[in-house]
Amino acid sequence: MKGTLILLSIAVLLTTSIYFFEEKAEVSKRETKEQQTMLFNPNKLGELKAFSGNSFSIVVEGKSFFTLKPKKLVDQRNVDAFFNELSGLRVSRILSKEELAKVPYDSMFSSDSDKQTLHFKFSQKELVFKLGKKLEFDQSFYMEVDDGIEKKIVIAFDNRPADEIYMQNQAHRSDMRYKKFQSLIELDQNFFYDARLIKREQLPFLENLDSIEVKSFRNKAYSLSILKNTSIPTPPNGVDLDIESFNHNFQDIMSLTAAKVIIDQKMDGELKSEIILRGSGKKLSLMLYWQPKSKQYFAKIDDEKDIYIMQADHVTPFFRPVQDYWKMSLEWPDDNLIELVFDKVQLQIELPEKIEEHCRLIKPTSNRVLRQQACTQLNFFLRQRAITVAFDSPDVKSIDWSFEILFNGRKYSVGTSAGEGLIWDREKNLLYTFVKPIPMREKDYLL
Repeated sequence: MKGTLILLSIAVLLTTSIYFFEEKAEVSKRETKEQQTMLFNPNKLGELKAFSGNSFSIVVEGKSFFTLKPKKLVDQRNVDAFFNELSGLRVSRILSKEELAKVPYDSMFSSDSDKQTLHFKFSQKELVFKLGKKLEFDQSFYMEVDDGIEKKIVIAFDNRPADEIYMQNQAHRSDMRYKKFQSLIELDQNFFYDARLIKREQLPFLENLDSIEVKSFRNKAYSLSILKNTSIPTPPNGVDLDIESFNHNFQDIMSLTAAKVIIDQKMDGELKSEIILRGSGKKLSLMLYWQPKSKQYFAKIDDEKDIYIMQADHVTPFFRPVQDYWKMSLEWPDDNLIELVFDKVQLQIELPEKIEEHCRLIKPTSNRVLRQQACTQLNFFLRQRAITVAFDSPDVKSIDWSFEILFNGRKYSVGTSAGEGLIWDREKNLLYTFVKPIPMREKDYLL
């Protein structure tokens, strides 16, 4: 709320200021003149109570914003974005009574200008901004400002950087900035809806969240203990919970946001996943559906009637397997040194932290040279997260292991099966599976 009021104050102040030179000697004179030429005094407006355009009406209640008809919570970030766009508005000139007597009103404002208005209601005053026509040979445009006591017609412009490039000889005539301001007036109310699936400020129990349960058609159901940083099922023996991934994935769930909110409508679809949040004896259910006809995902919250249209790349938290919360990568050596052991050759290599840099052969065998491409593939392979980790897997007995890797005082066997790369931690008896294999032969690594 505070941030938005500051933005609004800035927008109002800039909207009502006259444009002057920037020389230091003129600063004091300019400030005095600006005070004299203000359309209204921002300090006498009071607190913002409401604002509206053609297709939206927003009211302020306490520290929150709501739409009207229907009454729905507004996303503070969208309000800030709205006022941020307004903050570029400037007034270059207030038209005098003598000028207005010479210029017909309909040459400055069209017949539908009454519909091109922004209304602001403050505790002490109401303001109405009416958009007029754009000047033919300039990017500026006419605007009428009504503070309830007096109406003034000004020539306004937007000083924010342009989003497009125009031919130099046409730039001064562009209507892009004019249309941008017009688009603010014509915003749909949907723009302001709070599209977050989880609205923490409306659900105090989320501050004492105990657990999250995830059920989807892609993976086995699992739950996460927020207080204990554990998962059920638990990781295999020898595998720890990845606290960094746990926190990152948890925030992904808490930040789930729809692309669009459809108010009070029914929509048929196939239930694909459900996330259940529990805390303080209460729960919140987020259900994700897939609609084959429109080929889109949509979410519903508990028994709410609103539909949350989701982008396909924003539904990952609904389908994330429990393994994504586990430490699925190998324990990397601090000195970046590993040994590769083949049947007849053993070599020690330093693998750089930056994958694109060259590996270094520490103990060369005869005069042979390290193949950088294969070593880079090995470096990337060993540093990535595995797609699965299994304890005491029977598969290790049927795999033809190609060579061994030694680091951190432990021995790992490297092999491949069904197009996947495999590493067997012999000490912990853990089998790591990776997306694709790496070069497996001695001659792949040495010239």
